Amino acid sequence: MVNSNLLFGIFLVLVGLISLVGKIFKIKKMFWKLEAFEKSYGQKWGNRIHTLSYVVIPIIVGVILMWRSM
Repeated sequence: MVNSNLLFGIFLVLVGLISLVGKIFKIKKMFWKLEAFEKSYGQKWGNRIHTLSYVVIPIIVGVILMWRSM
């Protein structure tokens, strides 16, 4: 039987990878909150915080969940 942590981990990794692809190809429609981050923190830091929140953290948490479920 498949563990729910494994499924959630896979989901988080996929969300992070899809967000990463969107950032690489600069798909603005995917990132409607990015503009708010850039207005609040400036373009440089807003982009960094957005990338951390929507790419890096989901991938790291997803990998940890998948690793712990095995």
